[in-house]
Amino acid sequence: MGGYDFQVFWNAGSALLTGRSPYTVEGFFYPLPAALFFVIFALVPRTVAFYGWLAFNIALLFHKIGRRALAWLLYFPMIHFLSSGQVDLILWILACSLNQGVLSALMAAVITLKPQVAFVVLPHYLFKWLRHSHHTLGWFILFTVMLWGIPTLVYPRWVQEWRTSVPPLNALSRSNSPGLWSLERIFPHMGGVIFVLAVLVFLWGLFQKREVAWASAMLANPSGLFYTTILMTDAAPPGLLVPLSWLAVILSLMWRNFVPWMFLPLAVILFHRSQWQKPQWPWPR
Repeated sequence: MGGYDFQVFWNAGSALLTGRSPYTVEGFFYPLPAALFFVIFALVPRTVAFYGWLAFNIALLFHKIGRRALAWLLYFPMIHFLSSGQVDLILWILACSLNQGVLSALMAAVITLKPQVAFVVLPHYLFKWLRHSHHTLGWFILFTVMLWGIPTLVYPRWVQEWRTSVPPLNALSRSNSPGLWSLERIFPHMGGVIFVLAVLVFLWGLFQKREVAWASAMLANPSGLFYTTILMTDAAPPGLLVPLSWLAVILSLMWRNFVPWMFLPLAVILFHRSQWQKPQWPWPR
């Protein structure tokens, strides 16, 4: 990808630095609060910023999961992520670090700046906080309102500009997701059935452990692209998901759809179901 996505982020940050709307940048689909973070990138030349971002992400991955990172660097979504300069790995690390308290609430609020990622990783924690930690949920709501609300008070037009720039969530975009909605490309008249199935899978996932909850939410998510499966990093052994990711690439090219990417969250669920009464894989929680 040659840092294409990072180029968009850098351009959006540069636009803000020069007093322009980030939505004048082609391909920028993030909310305005996220664009404020991208200003940091634009303070240095693009190439320097890209390779610095690349090194920072790799270092964080090794810090989070240690030597297992060597295997996960072969995971196709990870390769795509690193080459494009996306932000999902940072959000994954924040999500893996969530627990209870003010800091977790703040990190969760930051994750909302990429809604398609938030849909996958936050419901598990929001449901847990609703049942067991109302103070964390309250802080999350406060931080989220501040993070989204303060830029809106300063520049109210950004919401309309953002909505105009974001591609519509139609049958085509839903079928590009790495979950159940990818089946809509094969069964275009089965949207109602897929919706019901997605809701049931999502609700079931709320009562499961974190890795299964995330995989269930990914199956139910009508947005996102194949590389959103980077959120499955370390959710099952790399010996399972790394080869499966490359199989998904091959089958996607052969079948000309994204249905094979559904195999990754399904594999996570099946792996954990098979481990239900066995010693647990040592993921960071």
